[in-house]
Amino acid sequence: MAGADRDRLLQVQDGVLGKLDGRTSTTELPRADQVALFNDLEEISALVNKAEDDRMICERSRPIGSNRPVSVCKTVAQRREERERSLESRGPRDARCAGGACPQTGTPGWN
Repeated sequence: MAGADRDRLLQVQDGVLGKLDGRTSTTELPRADQVALFNDLEEISALVNKAEDDRMICERSRPIGSNRPVSVCKTVAQRREERERSLESRGPRDARCAGGACPQTGTPGWN
């Protein structure tokens, strides 16, 4: 294992042990800490297995219109793909027009 990966592994492992210190079960942790612990364990697994794209990342969020938080889990590869699709769908609308007026709208500087 490369030095940087080994250092990261030991750092995450220390965090896991700190979260579990004095507890006999992960259910004794608050829900947010359980999610963080899961993410740390997934990171350790990805480092050991050299499978970063398969690492699962979970987030607790409240859907729009709800006060009840839910866990949403996706792999690193799924998150990257969603981010790339989002950026592609934005297209040139966010970029300044080169050379003065925008061809679509005729307004100076913006699409």
